[in-house]
Amino acid sequence: MVPYIEFVHPADRDTTLAEVQKITDGAKATKFQNRYRTKDASYRWLAWNSIPFLTENLIYAVVRDITDEKESLESILHNQAKLIEVEKTAGIGSWEYDLNTSQLICSEEVYKILGIQEKSTFVAIEDYLKLVDSDDLPVIQKAIDLAINQSQSDRLDLRILCPDAKKNIYQLQENRFLMKKVK
Repeated sequence: MVPYIEFVHPADRDTTLAEVQKITDGAKATKFQNRYRTKDASYRWLAWNSIPFLTENLIYAVVRDITDEKESLESILHNQAKLIEVEKTAGIGSWEYDLNTSQLICSEEVYKILGIQEKSTFVAIEDYLKLVDSDDLPVIQKAIDLAINQSQSDRLDLRILCPDAKKNIYQLQENRFLMKKVK
């Protein structure tokens, strides 16, 4: 009989052995992930939940195949890295507005475009609007209302006061929530 550890991916063996040791040492329960070799010699990602019954010299475990989830996450992370590179190259930043929390979630490039060092400078829409030239506030407020209530949007050119005390013009494009410096 082949020891179970031989089926575990070589890169995951130390972690797997450490988790098994925790349980045999009396840990109440443990959760971990590793890759297991299949009949066709490929590997599948597994998520383990284990609980020991030391008086019976047993370990009960429930395992779930999470290969598809891992591959999806890997694809998302890969695409996210591509998006970051494209934004840097094009000088375009992207952002989202969470209607439930009134929070802005901005890409790194938005902060770079605006010349803002700290990410926490604005996380609420109200903080961002403080940067907008007062003459442009009605325009952006109307655009926000249309986007939220009617899913309508348009390109906007806004004057924004940056930390260097210069007013620069930035372009917001449609529902894609893109921002780029115009002047």
